[in-house]
Amino acid sequence: MKSETFIKYEQSGDYHWKEHQYLFDRIFASKRKDLITAPIKAHKNAIVLEVGCGDGIILAELSKYLPAKNLYGIDTSIKGIELACQHLPEINLSVGDTCSLAFQDSKFDFVIAADVIEHLEHLEKMLAEVRRVLKDKGKLIISTPNRISLGKRLYKLRRGEERKSDSLHIKEFSYTELKDILERFGFTVKSAKSLDIDAFSKNFILKNRLLSNLRLLLGQLFPKMSNLLVFVAER
Repeated sequence: MKSETFIKYEQSGDYHWKEHQYLFDRIFASKRKDLITAPIKAHKNAIVLEVGCGDGIILAELSKYLPAKNLYGIDTSIKGIELACQHLPEINLSVGDTCSLAFQDSKFDFVIAADVIEHLEHLEKMLAEVRRVLKDKGKLIISTPNRISLGKRLYKLRRGEERKSDSLHIKEFSYTELKDILERFGFTVKSAKSLDIDAFSKNFILKNRLLSNLRLLLGQLFPKMSNLLVFVAER
């Protein structure tokens, strides 16, 4: 992972904790957090690792349901971990390499990688490490922007070139590509969900609840064209 990817914490601080200005962004952030954490919340004694935990907003949600001693988070960003520690002093947080995890084999019931894989130069190394530290039948919850969302397809038709969700992304994945690579590394995809359709101008819907919810609903109905993919894969 390139270190410059996470200068955003130096520039913007704990931005995941800050109230979004616009209604759609608030709804999106809440729905994203729910999709990622929902498979875990009922497992009160689960041991969970989040790789690329950043400022800790996902772990904060899980801490409402699971004991802090069962929650672990690592990130390559020193600043990100410093910010997470300020908010979550009781959770096990450390600076670490997502492709070389400093944990024993078969330690975790769940591993979360929320919007991480698009920043990695060597995804295969992370997946091998995640598989190693997961228990048998343990689950990886992975979210990532869709490389060929409807909005990006329309952009390519208009401009003749592909557009990434963020200029700092090294590689993005489509629904099929993500499913294939998970299965190639020995994971079984148990569920594949999505968030929103990005074909509409955000400026048009930012302050409108009905249109915001419509954008989210369309994403759930047409996952292969949605903006964000959320997969649950079993070891």
